[in-house]
Amino acid sequence: MGFIYFVLLLGGLIFFHELGHFLLARAMGVHVVTFSIGFGPTLFSFKGRKKGPMPPTEYVIAALPLGGFVKMYGDDPSEDVPDYARSVSFNHKAVWRRFLIVAAGPAFNLLLPFFLFFGLGLNVDKTVPSQAGTVAPDSPAHEAGIRPGDRIVEVEGQPITALWELSRVVSSRPEEAVNVVWERDGQRLSADIRPRLETESRVPELGLTEQVARIGIGSDYLLPIVTVAPGSPAAQAGVRTFDQVVAVDGQRIERLDQLEAALRKADGRPATLGLLRPETAPTAGLQVTVAQPVTVTVPPGDGLRGLDSAELVVRNVVAGSPAEKIGLRPGDQILTVNGQKPSSWDHISRAVLANAKKEQTVTWQRDGQTLEAAFTMIEVPFPTQMQPNRKIQVFGAQGGGYTDALPLVDNPRRLTYALDQMWDGTTEAIGDTVASIAGLFRGAVPIDDIGGPLLIGQLAAQTSEFGWEYFFRLMIFLSVNLGLINLLPVPILDGGHILFLALEAVRRRPVSLRTRQIATYLGFAFILVLMVLAFKNDIEKVFFGPTA
Repeated sequence: MGFIYFVLLLGGLIFFHELGHFLLARAMGVHVVTFSIGFGPTLFSFKGRKKGPMPPTEYVIAALPLGGFVKMYGDDPSEDVPDYARSVSFNHKAVWRRFLIVAAGPAFNLLLPFFLFFGLGLNVDKTVPSQAGTVAPDSPAHEAGIRPGDRIVEVEGQPITALWELSRVVSSRPEEAVNVVWERDGQRLSADIRPRLETESRVPELGLTEQVARIGIGSDYLLPIVTVAPGSPAAQAGVRTFDQVVAVDGQRIERLDQLEAALRKADGRPATLGLLRPETAPTAGLQVTVAQPVTVTVPPGDGLRGLDSAELVVRNVVAGSPAEKIGLRPGDQILTVNGQKPSSWDHISRAVLANAKKEQTVTWQRDGQTLEAAFTMIEVPFPTQMQPNRKIQVFGAQGGGYTDALPLVDNPRRLTYALDQMWDGTTEAIGDTVASIAGLFRGAVPIDDIGGPLLIGQLAAQTSEFGWEYFFRLMIFLSVNLGLINLLPVPILDGGHILFLALEAVRRRPVSLRTRQIATYLGFAFILVLMVLAFKNDIEKVFFGPTA
């Protein structure tokens, strides 16, 4: 079955690439002699209808699904073309027509992701609701009055139910006023909010970042895992940092905002809390953490009675990491990262990754004292099957809180959603691939990351485990790579032909046959070296796996 997925994947990519050449050749009036998917012995073939004096086009499926070709009449400069056939000869067409024919193959590979992303988006019938799971402190949304649990119901006069509808407007209006309406306890509130540009890391290994307009709303909600202020009513009752509140006065609690609302409702009287307390105990030579149920009664107190989210409290510190070197300890509470107050540990992770190559600062609180230190991220090995020498940037601390996703709702406008996914997904895929190819040439991406047909076959075989969405996303990744690599100015690739056509347009005469032959030999040698390298890497990845 894995071989079938491999043939479908590679065959689909090759077919779409060669279809671009074929259709443009036909459109430009060039006769196609052969349209072949695969190389080697012919498995199946048939001929089209004969038109005029030229022989009919032969359509071929060959035994080796590692490539394909479109043989056009007159594409060999040394070929003798009779006068009656010059009108359908490739080399007798204008430069711009030949350019379009040659560029059509890579162009079709870059167009394919648009169709695939559109199809994947159209298939999404459930999506994240337009509810604030978290709200970043000092963010535009927080300053406007939006709080966790609030449900966004209208943006710029348009009713919404899904978070992507809000993000779609916000991302297109950086630093511009956006009217937002939200509901809380049956009451409608509204404000004009100006999305703020934030720098986010796209590909940390390459230092690739992007500017994203946000108002500070997160889709996941914080679990009610708490930190306890010393001497507070909660501390006196026996509540501990990292306890998870699961009930208040018998009412089930699942989210931090529900805990806050329940405590405010019980203001002025004792509140009974049901807790799950993590306890670590040795079991068969291992340290295992389990949750023990605990019930406490918290006396009256101001506000939340000394309870707050443990999201920004350090739970673990990795030995030898930058976090340990600057003195962070479990129990410390993060106040700011690079001068910004974070809303969640995920916010911290995004902030430090966006500045991974720079010196950064963090402030934290310990026993009422505020501490500050500078740090620089370090690289540690994180091998994968496709990238055996991959390294990632590490800070080395883990927060004490956890998040969960809001229940999904029906996707209200699937066509609009699909169009958004089509554009955003394709442009991001192309941008990331361009950065990766550039990184390969400048040494930022190791040559061991180059993969070939063996690795592609193994990845395709995983479709039976991960499903068809995985298959199409893999096809998108490979299609973009195939399209961009084919545009490289290397003879025997489409980019090399485009280069010769550009020179011909400038010089007003074709590049000499001798020059093209030499360039073709050099290009073939270059591709051969890449193929040998790819097979070597494939063997190491497929048969020996990633190295530690």
